[in-house]
Amino acid sequence: MTVSVLGVPLAALLDTGAGVSLIGDVVFELCKSRKVKLRCSSTLLQLASGAPTKAAGAVRLRISFDGKTRRQRFLYLPALSVPIILGRDFIAGEKLSLDFAAGGYRLGDQPHVTPFTRCEDCVTGATLPAHYTARPAAVLPGGIRDALNACPATSSQKQQLESILQPFAAMFTETPGKTDVLLHHIETGDARPLRCNPRPLSVHKRALLDAALQEMLDTGAVQESQSPWASPVVLAPKKDGSVRLCVDYRRLNAVTVRDSYPFPSIDSVMYAIGNAKVFTTLDCSRGFLQIEIDPEDVPKTAFTCHRGLFEFTRLPFGLSNSPASFQRLMDIVLGDAKYNFAMAYMDDVVIFSQTFEEHLKHLGIILERLRNAGLTIHPGKVQLASPQINLLGFVVDNGVLRPNEDKLRAIAEYPQPHDVKSLQRFLGLIGFYRQFIPRCAEIANPLTLLLRKGEKWRWGEEQRVAFLQLSKAITDVASLKLPDLNRQFVVQTDASNSGLGAVLLQEHDNVLRPVAFASRTLTAAERNYSVTEKECLAIIFALKKFNMYLDGASFQIQTDHQALSWLKNLQNPAGRLARWALTLQAYDYTIAYRKAATNIVADALSRAPLQVPPTETEPKLVGLTDIVAGTSESRWGTLVSRADLRKAQQEDGLCRRVCERLAARRASGTGSDDEYDSYLLSEDGLLLRYIPQADDDSDGSPFRIVIPRKLRKSFIRYFHDSALAGHSSGSKTYDKLCRVATWPGIRQDVLKYARSCPVCQKAKPRGGQPPGLMQPVVSQSPWQIVACDVMGPFPRSPRGNQYLLVVTDHFTKRVELFPLRKLLSQRIWECLLSVFTRFGFPAELITDGASYFRSKIFIDT
Repeated sequence: MTVSVLGVPLAALLDTGAGVSLIGDVVFELCKSRKVKLRCSSTLLQLASGAPTKAAGAVRLRISFDGKTRRQRFLYLPALSVPIILGRDFIAGEKLSLDFAAGGYRLGDQPHVTPFTRCEDCVTGATLPAHYTARPAAVLPGGIRDALNACPATSSQKQQLESILQPFAAMFTETPGKTDVLLHHIETGDARPLRCNPRPLSVHKRALLDAALQEMLDTGAVQESQSPWASPVVLAPKKDGSVRLCVDYRRLNAVTVRDSYPFPSIDSVMYAIGNAKVFTTLDCSRGFLQIEIDPEDVPKTAFTCHRGLFEFTRLPFGLSNSPASFQRLMDIVLGDAKYNFAMAYMDDVVIFSQTFEEHLKHLGIILERLRNAGLTIHPGKVQLASPQINLLGFVVDNGVLRPNEDKLRAIAEYPQPHDVKSLQRFLGLIGFYRQFIPRCAEIANPLTLLLRKGEKWRWGEEQRVAFLQLSKAITDVASLKLPDLNRQFVVQTDASNSGLGAVLLQEHDNVLRPVAFASRTLTAAERNYSVTEKECLAIIFALKKFNMYLDGASFQIQTDHQALSWLKNLQNPAGRLARWALTLQAYDYTIAYRKAATNIVADALSRAPLQVPPTETEPKLVGLTDIVAGTSESRWGTLVSRADLRKAQQEDGLCRRVCERLAARRASGTGSDDEYDSYLLSEDGLLLRYIPQADDDSDGSPFRIVIPRKLRKSFIRYFHDSALAGHSSGSKTYDKLCRVATWPGIRQDVLKYARSCPVCQKAKPRGGQPPGLMQPVVSQSPWQIVACDVMGPFPRSPRGNQYLLVVTDHFTKRVELFPLRKLLSQRIWECLLSVFTRFGFPAELITDGASYFRSKIFIDT
């Protein structure tokens, strides 16, 4: 057909096989002459020969045809054989239909047919070999070659894999594709446009931002904007030292209508995988950027920086509905393959099969669907036909599920929490793998109690032991079998006075293997239940926890409480048992009695404590000189021996009272005492106190020696006056001393000693600003200005006086003296009043601001 571009009529090729519209060198030169700039583009194209190529630029041009005008986006492809190719984007936009019988085409609902333009350039059969070249074989990227080499398959199987991958070589690229399956919409209702000023950046960060922004402009994901919306840029560092361009869309998200599209749970993904044997994982290249934003909503994504105002044409990170849109896209693309042989969690796709031959078929289907959707796959993040994969923080290996070792190591090395926030982070990490930890809820109970609203932070021995048990349990997690729907499930339950425990099992090789663990603590009301009710509650808890596996399946419940063996045939149940009996009627189950001696797993979940190695609970005492100068522990005996220290503790009232309370608690077996729960005795009888350390305090031990009153001054003197201490400041002396010792009021005692140290006062320079020039006090008449001060204390006189009030007239220098027994405001005021009644009230009274000069009687007068 004939179209007019920039006022020049040109012949355009209607190509139903082209997904996009293209311009060649003729139109490119025309754009240069008319000063029409092309934007950079790295869009990946596949030629008719199958060879991949990249577009050299992109431009939007106004074209005219058949009395109509349209703005059309073109990609520039050098050496194109025709000036213009109008692809399916143009054909669909104009609702153009081809009528080969009539020899032409129709636009929209036009009744008449526009005839085709005859092509005069033809290639004859004689000259065909000179123009035709054989279709080159697509080259697989290096990342796919590496994945093939790492694949634990035979040479023959690798060749079969390569033959499946070869037709899809062009889609394995780090360049994001562009899907036409859906557009992302940003629903903001009637909200007004929101704008923010650009955030200031250093020169170094500006350079990094320029590079990231230019990359986005080159790929067409970002374009210049004139939007009334504006959000600030945030730079997120990458591992390679570069930055990811992100935008702070919090204000935009606040007015956006949320998309409630569901994400598959991790349990549902693992349930779908089941006992599959062969796995392939794929990762979409920069997944979000493969989705276009609705043109009407593009201005809402505008962001501002030092380069100006820009907006996203592709889906960026940071929008509240970005994850939901991408999950919807992947579910649409997978279609009926979802849950059958493929699953997608965001941009991670896993393909699973029972056999290698079946897997080849499944892999081809998924790759075909991804290519049809216009998506590309990152070649460096592909794992092919492997029996073991890393998926969503877990390792799946031949029907066995276990946590990722790197993540477990991070949890095991987590520092001891020192506040509520750090404790919440630790329990959050533990919670992700709680299905692998027997009795997890009960072990963590002392820690979760600290998270209650209004609860005072109190890290004692009970919390420390719970933290150590969880840290040890996460390193000894059990491997779980993935559920096999062809095998019967067995549920074992048990209840104790403090918690419920359950384990889901399946038989493999005549041995019951765990599929999942579950546990929780009992509420205050549930602790009052009878034994039978607690055991039944454990069953109800297990059925709810494992419902996705048990609903519709036949399974067996094993319990060590024989009364529950008749639960299914319970006559006239009442109360809670009646409600629970109705819940149980929805399941196809049998109840079997299992002696407690053989019900080890579930029983351990509800009551058996985890053993912690003795070395982890024994307190390590740190020598005094270790803290001061890093010398050996034996040298601190020059201050006081352990035997003398223990004897002094036994003679001290506070230490003796604490030791008696600890002994009474141990004898009675009662729980912790709020006042003394941080105290404990070492093996040789020294009284210690547990004081949590800060994250940045890697020296010493959390156990401190409780110093009796008679030795406190000696310890302060050692840490302040000794040659190793060097008369450090009060705060530094306290920092060193508190790493090894403690007593009530230790900080105040140390600071008071340092302030009164005569050596420090004589040798150390005074801090603060130097004194200013003296300003004379000028008086014009007697008793106009009066100064007063108190001297003393002096040795007590026969009349009991210890102080002397001195009153001076600045003009005449006359002095009045008054003896005082005590420094009382009332008495001082009476002395001054006797002066004022004789000489009159002064215009100004100068004092040193002591408390007795600032009392109410002085202020009111």
